[in-house]
Amino acid sequence: MQFHLTALFVAQCQTQPGRSWKNVVPLSRNGSASAPAWLDLMAVSASSKGEVAQASTYTRNKLRQFRSALKLLSERNLVDLGRSEAGRKYEGFRLLSEDASSSGAGVTEYRVPRADEAPLELPAHFFTRGWVHVLTKSEIAAYLMWRQLGADSSYVMASWQERAGMFGLSRDVYDTHQALEAFGLIKVFRPKERRNNGTWRGYYSGTQPFSHRIRVLPSGLSAPAHDVVEKALRKAAALGKWSKPLDV
Repeated sequence: MQFHLTALFVAQCQTQPGRSWKNVVPLSRNGSASAPAWLDLMAVSASSKGEVAQASTYTRNKLRQFRSALKLLSERNLVDLGRSEAGRKYEGFRLLSEDASSSGAGVTEYRVPRADEAPLELPAHFFTRGWVHVLTKSEIAAYLMWRQLGADSSYVMASWQERAGMFGLSRDVYDTHQALEAFGLIKVFRPKERRNNGTWRGYYSGTQPFSHRIRVLPSGLSAPAHDVVEKALRKAAALGKWSKPLDV
């Protein structure tokens, strides 16, 4: 997910709306080339075993993760892999449309959306401040859901029909609102009858409990993600605030 979102961001930085993107970014730098590579654009955990990590091993591990991500995206018909000659299969990959129009029978190339197509707007700070690298996949999916539902302009609720039916997200993904709030990305309005563990005070059969209401905080993404998340996780661990792992 993080690799795909970053590739979409790069495409929109390099290409005019309505046009397809030509990927000329190499996976890694060649010799003394000064142009950025995917190796520079992505932050992943690629540490090697042993007490001393070799730079070459770190690079190989990171590139192996990139190729694994691209292979999975290709299987999902979200990218078309590049040149097929030995050692160059993943270079120059193409982004494919995210509307499920691509299949084994044929592919539809990704185009940078125009404003009149009503795309989901995601501030550039999501990438430039490092949020795409430090949030878990569940946290990213939930954050995008809230933005799609209009939480950037008002408090909104997500029923289980919307969460599961429209977005295909599980309850565990919904529960990431605790982490997103701790990171300063959203504000949660909690009904007074609802406990932190999700149960309700005074609930009886036939009543309709209300869900949390969520508002996206516009300034949240402007803070440096690594510093914010590390501080929040240390505080949560010290206070024992969350009963579930944050990486579900």
